[in-house]
Amino acid sequence: MKVLHLIDTLGLGGAQRLLKNIMESRRGDGDVFLHALRRVEPCYEIDHPNVSVFPSRCRYSPAPLREVLRCIDENGIDILHCHLPRSIAFGFMTRLLRRGGLKLIVQDHAEVFRNNPVFSLLLRLCGPEASAFVASSPSNGEALGRILGPHSRKIRLAYNFADPSAFNAAESPLRRAGARARWGIAEDEFVVGYAGRLAERKGWRLFAEAAAVLKHTPLRFAMAGAGPQEAELLRFLESNGLREKVRFLGYVADMPGFYSMLDCYVLPSRWEGMPMTLIEAMSMGVPVVCSRAPGIQEFVGDGRDALLIDPSRREDLAEKLLLLANEPALRRRLAAGAQETVARFASNGTQAALLSVYREAGSGAVPTR
Repeated sequence: MKVLHLIDTLGLGGAQRLLKNIMESRRGDGDVFLHALRRVEPCYEIDHPNVSVFPSRCRYSPAPLREVLRCIDENGIDILHCHLPRSIAFGFMTRLLRRGGLKLIVQDHAEVFRNNPVFSLLLRLCGPEASAFVASSPSNGEALGRILGPHSRKIRLAYNFADPSAFNAAESPLRRAGARARWGIAEDEFVVGYAGRLAERKGWRLFAEAAAVLKHTPLRFAMAGAGPQEAELLRFLESNGLREKVRFLGYVADMPGFYSMLDCYVLPSRWEGMPMTLIEAMSMGVPVVCSRAPGIQEFVGDGRDALLIDPSRREDLAEKLLLLANEPALRRRLAAGAQETVARFASNGTQAALLSVYREAGSGAVPTR
């Protein structure tokens, strides 16, 4: 069974990092392919021979459709697995043009939480054509089901996972000193980190505001990421006198190194599908503070493997960070609990779930109409 993963870009994001993990865990598999519809920078490099990117940088061009059809025909693709809105639209058009034996799988990466009527319409149009819809968390699946109505019976769950060879708690102490030296952070500083796209729903503003609240404490902050609100972030840091307090690193390729230098990781998102950075940080043995939000709170327990905060209250985040900084025993307990949690989200479990979806689609167990 040959599978083509289709995605809008290989730019920085959780969906792209998941696909990187999937493709690199199947380096020797010639039956899995990945194609991105346009080129952007920065982007992930993926170590697999069957990865391609359409050379255009135009966001709305229909030109990549011909390349998608060519790839399907030349490689005998059986399953077209689409991620993110534009690739889902292309997948829908491809399914109409290549009905035959081509099966369409639609995966939502928390886009449903945006309440975008155009995207909702696209999902409903895909309802009769898709063999299955994949969600990465129960809340993601519930939101998707409210849009799909009678086609919600096609929703299947497949959790995200971190690459265990790259994100490993045993390696973290070995990387720590080198990472801190590289980014100019002293060994005795308590460092709080954020990593993610600089967009409103990722909660970067809450993180920066908590840093402002804690401006006169010994805590140090580090931010990794890029996105449409980078200039706004830099203005906030400048206007609040935080350029020394908060180390903005931009795009970081060495994420295991980034996590290893942290004493605490913060995920302040308003919603998620199943956040890759949360799994990665927990896999590296870093205590985490995260939002009580869809796609997050169903995976962690407050005080068990994370501390949960109200994503609208910077004071709540600031209080939790001070608590962690002053309680090493709490940090050790959360890190130990996190190791038990991430063990549930392994590559083999996700791959098995997707293989089950593909086999079910191939057998016609779920009718497309």
